Amino acid sequence: LWHSGGRQVIGELPEGFVCRHYRSDRLELVTHRSHPLATAHSVRLEDILQHDLISLGEGTAVDGLLARLATGSGMRLRCSVRARSFDTMLAMVRAELGIGIVPHSIAHWLASDPAFCRIAIDESWAEREFVLCHKPAPDISSTTLTVADFLAQS
Repeated sequence: LWHSGGRQVIGELPEGFVCRHYRSDRLELVTHRSHPLATAHSVRLEDILQHDLISLGEGTAVDGLLARLATGSGMRLRCSVRARSFDTMLAMVRAELGIGIVPHSIAHWLASDPAFCRIAIDESWAEREFVLCHKPAPDISSTTLTVADFLAQS
């Protein structure tokens, strides 16, 4: 385990790698406007785990995070359906098959329709920091380093 910005990150950082901030995002809950949580200003894990969840495929970052959080809280993850994409997930939310957790940027883009309610998740796990990790300059191509520099500045 290693830390980034004071947060614990899953995985081992290979020796000699350089890590730089890439971007941040925040997860949001998306429900159908008729869902019981739709009127909530914000939710917590316990609120989410009481409802059927539509998740992205097994092994995705959000799926793994939710599974670990549910296990750690002693609650069960009620994953009713797994979707292959955020578009599909939100189509299922629209059909009232469950609720979904998506990054803010995706929710802003795909869940702006009045059929959806976007609800803040009021817990630190919903805040995500992404870092770029790569070998130091002499050990990678100048093209790769240029791309990493560009992404780190974006």
